[in-house]
Amino acid sequence: MTDAEALVRRYLREAWEVADPSAVDTLLADGYVDHDAPPGIGPTRADQRRAVERLREATRERSVRIVKLHACGGAVTVRHDSRWVQVAPLFGIPGDGRRVLVRGCDLYVVAGGRIAESWHAESVTTEPTSTSG
Repeated sequence: MTDAEALVRRYLREAWEVADPSAVDTLLADGYVDHDAPPGIGPTRADQRRAVERLREATRERSVRIVKLHACGGAVTVRHDSRWVQVAPLFGIPGDGRRVLVRGCDLYVVAGGRIAESWHAESVTTEPTSTSG
């Protein structure tokens, strides 16, 4: 496994599965740019930190499964399935207890031992909430 692959795996695990905002400070470059930031989130490292903080507050039972990861030099492409239970509004999804599945394909550029840029293509599906009748 390359250093770039290990860095991206660590980022997905610590920032998006564990939802540890300090992982953003450690793993993203100072001038980080997210070219496809989620709705309501800006492109900077500080914006990503806020997104992870919101994720931590708005979700439970988070998991990230890496389906496929490929590195070529400092570019890492990863196909992942991220799941959680939504308990507060986030990324345009209401906090109604639904299970959320985000299927994504991300491209990360690693430079100087940190993630410098990212692009994302994602689809989001939710399970209906159960109704009492």
